[in-house]
Amino acid sequence: MKTIEDFIREINESAELQNEIKTIKDKDALVAFLKEQNIDVTVDQFA
Repeated sequence: MKTIEDFIREINESAELQNEIKTIKDKDALVAFLKEQNIDVTVDQFA
């Protein structure tokens, strides 16, 4: 499981991840995306 800090570093180094993030429209989509990236989060954490 990655930490959010690890993932932020990956985002900074990856144009592909940056483009994927730009397509996220809501909290549920963000949580789904992060889970795909092996980061355990819940919608409540973004409230």
